[in-house]
Amino acid sequence: MTQIAVDRRFPDISLQVGRHVCFVSGDFDGYTDNTDMNILSSQSGQLARLMDAAELRHSVISHNLANVNTPGYRRLEVVFEDALEEAGGEPGSGEPTARPIVQEEQGLPVRADGNNVDIDREAVQLDKNALTYQTYSQLLATQLQMMRKAVDG
Repeated sequence: MTQIAVDRRFPDISLQVGRHVCFVSGDFDGYTDNTDMNILSSQSGQLARLMDAAELRHSVISHNLANVNTPGYRRLEVVFEDALEEAGGEPGSGEPTARPIVQEEQGLPVRADGNNVDIDREAVQLDKNALTYQTYSQLLATQLQMMRKAVDG
């Protein structure tokens, strides 16, 4: 449980509690926020990790596209969501330790030059990843908007 005590000698302050920044303004004797922020911080933290993985995936897909004609190049992929789900547990139960992993994808058909990148597949993966990132971003923005509404009343 997060507790924030505000001293009236400092009417306009910003406090950082963990990853949260609280802006406090007003003249009052003291205020204690006893809300449990673990669930919210866990959800926003998980969304941030998913967005980071999507950003890495975008870079890897771009790398694959840049090497579509490089002899011997093997397609790379980012593995993260399954590992995050396994490590995640319940919201508020702590920070998962899963990290995105870039690895060579196995089992794809290889061309005569040894390259296994399919430009059509990469284009589809790039579009899918962009939509996924946009979804995570909108979820995080909605969550922050709800928190603002709760604070503003």
